[in-house]
This record gives sequence, structure tokens and C-alpha cells, in this order.
Amino acid sequence: MSRSSGGRRWGIRARLLWVTSLLVVLPYTVAIVAILGAVTQHFREIAQRRLLAVERTISETFREWEEELKGTLETIAYRSPLLEEIARALGEGVLDPGAFFARMERTAQSYDLDHLEVLERDGTIVVAYGPARDRFGFPDRPTLALVEAFAGEGRFVVEGGEGGDRLDFRVARRVRVAGHDLI
Repeated sequence: MSRSSGGRRWGIRARLLWVTSLLVVLPYTVAIVAILGAVTQHFREIAQRRLLAVERTISETFREWEEELKGTLETIAYRSPLLEEIARALGEGVLDPGAFFARMERTAQSYDLDHLEVLERDGTIVVAYGPARDRFGFPDRPTLALVEAFAGEGRFVVEGGEGGDRLDFRVARRVRVAGHDLI
């Protein structure tokens, strides 16, 4: 009997020891799981913030490109003496539309432009062209292609730059066509 009562006591002690150990270890386990959860959440928030920053940067870049394109079109529209002269010449029949637009298409190709067209938008003459903008900060090739189409190759005046068969707009300070300043 003593054996069985000793075994029973040892069994109760083992169970009490096991329960006590569980009660001691459980808070630490919960704390470790909570810390790991907090760390995971922290890194998830960092990743989300970075992703939002990248998305914001991309959308701002596209917005800037859109503004640049819009600004470029307005810049060419502001060079309106040439465009007004073209519109006047076309309207008065001084300039043959077929010949002018064919010449404009040729000059656009010679300047590696996808397209170049004169449009009227809300009463303003604008020039649509592609690619949108050269890397020099102002629209050189579209304006030059339009200059050549209107004035004919070689019949434009460059001041402060280099002329010849090809006008290097990158160094030009002033371009005049039929007495009108383009730059």
C-alpha cells in the first residue's frame, strides 16, 4: 500500500509541478508571441509606407510629365507669331495647305518626330507632336521642323547659334523666321 500511496503522491506532485511550470512559462510564451506580432506589424507598416511612397513618387512623376507636355504645347502656342503667320497664310490662301502639310510631314520625319500637326484648340493654335520633349528643357525639334516647313529649309536666321543645313537649337540664342522671334 505504501507503494501505491507513494506513487499517487508522486503523481500529484508531478501534476502540480507540470501545472506550476505551465503557469510560469505561459506568460513568457504569450509575451514572446505578442512581441513577435508587434515586430511583424511594425515591419508590415514600414513596407506599406514605402510602397505608398513609391506609388506617390510614380504618380507625381506622371503628373510632372503631363505638366511638362502641357507646358511644352503652351510654350509652342506662346511662340504664336510663327503660328499666327502660318494660320494667316493658310487662311488667306497665300500658303497652299497640301504643299505645306506635306513639307511639314517631311520635316517632322527628318527630325525623328512621330508626328507634327497644327491644331486649333479653343481658339488657340497649338502644335501637337511626338516625342513630347527633348532633353534640353525646351521644345527644339518640333519648333524647328515647323520653321523649316513654313519658311523652307535654309531660310531662317539664327543668332547666337550655329546655322547651316541643320540648326543646332541647343546653342541657339535667337531664331527668327520672317521677322518673327521664335526664341
